[in-house]
Amino acid sequence: MTNDERRRTTEVPADRREPVGEPVVRGDPAVTGDRAREAVGFDPTDPDSLAEAARTVRSFSESTAGDDDHVFMLRGAAACAALVR
Repeated sequence: MTNDERRRTTEVPADRREPVGEPVVRGDPAVTGDRAREAVGFDPTDPDSLAEAARTVRSFSESTAGDDDHVFMLRGAAACAALVR
């Protein structure tokens, strides 16, 4: 069996306990303060959520993500994670 075949048949262990798409860090008031309740979650199984994730990633690629938003980098990372799942 090749490594590629093994990767396709073997489940990769993960320490993540939170459901995929849940705003874990962005939803933590200790990290994001009052903005935690505004945290955006992306659901990799929902086409509308994936479309929003794609728009978010596109805004990063075009440098239009919004510097006034202090959690914009976390939102972009979450959008990327949803798209690659």
